[in-house]
Amino acid sequence: MSLPFEMVQQSVETEPVIEKVEYTRRKANNENHNGRLPLPDHLPVEEIIIEPEEDTTQLKCIGKEITDELEYIPSVLKIKRYIRPKYAKANDEGIVIGNLPTRPIDKCIAGAGLLAQIHVDKFVDHLPFYRQAQRYEREGVKIPRSTIDNWQTGTANLLWPLYNELKRQVLGQGYIQLDETPIRVLDQRKKGKCHRGYHWVYHAPIEHMVFFDYQEGRSRDGPKRLLMDFKGYLQTDGYNVYEWFGIQKEMRLVNCMAHARLMV
Repeated sequence: MSLPFEMVQQSVETEPVIEKVEYTRRKANNENHNGRLPLPDHLPVEEIIIEPEEDTTQLKCIGKEITDELEYIPSVLKIKRYIRPKYAKANDEGIVIGNLPTRPIDKCIAGAGLLAQIHVDKFVDHLPFYRQAQRYEREGVKIPRSTIDNWQTGTANLLWPLYNELKRQVLGQGYIQLDETPIRVLDQRKKGKCHRGYHWVYHAPIEHMVFFDYQEGRSRDGPKRLLMDFKGYLQTDGYNVYEWFGIQKEMRLVNCMAHARLMV
């Protein structure tokens, strides 16, 4: 391509300009060597003193060489045995015995620590029940998977008040974001089969809170039921199920810039 006017090239010889530049900077660390891993202060410390094999009776100690080693102690199962002496009152007026402490699940042999660990392994570390059962069996304790599942269900029932309070706080905000995401769910009606379920995610960005509501389908029924009393701004993508919320009197539908499309 040519320009619509002539370019006149001129060569001008000039002497190079030399300037002196000085500055200081901090020396960069070697990226390939980050040094020894720092150990946190909250860990318990077991001190092991190693004396020389030689006789040090007449020698003067002039210092110490300290070497830290990070060690791991596997989790330990133990039996908490509550022994309650029984005392008979005078004149056959009855028996006196101490009360057992409150237990998370009535008549359950699993303590609070074990129940909490099962929940963390399942929902934080994504460890299935059969692997948890294998780990306990290596410790010489055989716990059927069905029993672990029953314990998990009982613990989850204890968390319902927290779940409902989280729902109340998130849906009580004046501005929430909503989206649905698919998830494979084991079907109890068909052994070994899965069906497609959905997690409807309600996010309160101002308070940084998230609430999950599971539904078997992707219809409007789930969010319609939860947002029955919602008043404020609802931000979603362009899924047509959300259009109904935009015509509600107390609700205003807000579009998402990440899902904007050019309309011709």
